[in-house]
Amino acid sequence: MADDPPTDFEHFCGGPLWDANVTWYTNNPDFTPCFHRTVLAWIPAGVLLLLAPFSFRHTFGSNSRKIRFNIYNLTKILCTMMAIGAAVARIANLATSDRDDIVDAEWVAPAVAIGSYLISMTLLLQSMYFGMMSSATQWLFYGTAVICNAFSLRTLMQM
Repeated sequence: MADDPPTDFEHFCGGPLWDANVTWYTNNPDFTPCFHRTVLAWIPAGVLLLLAPFSFRHTFGSNSRKIRFNIYNLTKILCTMMAIGAAVARIANLATSDRDDIVDAEWVAPAVAIGSYLISMTLLLQSMYFGMMSSATQWLFYGTAVICNAFSLRTLMQM
């Protein structure tokens, strides 16, 4: 199997998605770089895309009044904008990098993050406009993002 030509996905990702020797049969288990760039980056976006239509429908049906801007809402907006900025910085870092081994998945992951955070910002502003104090969709999106990014943070800390 080691001599098999790379698949299109391995070419897109720069390596195998799963390697049992890296993940299971080692003293320091970790996911492959491809898994970090794709699955762990795309799961939060998938959760958001799956649940956003329900959240949009739920908030449009609300009879509550608008929620004014306050420190809590402004903090959420600022944190979301900082997350967008971090993803834009990752793309800028790739664009100015001298590395020859940059694969497509490294470009797609921050682009997916930017799209996800923009949808999240839209949900937040819509919730404020229609008087919704909280959103299960937002909570699940950010919870999933924290869990998925924790795995990548662990890997970066061990480098």
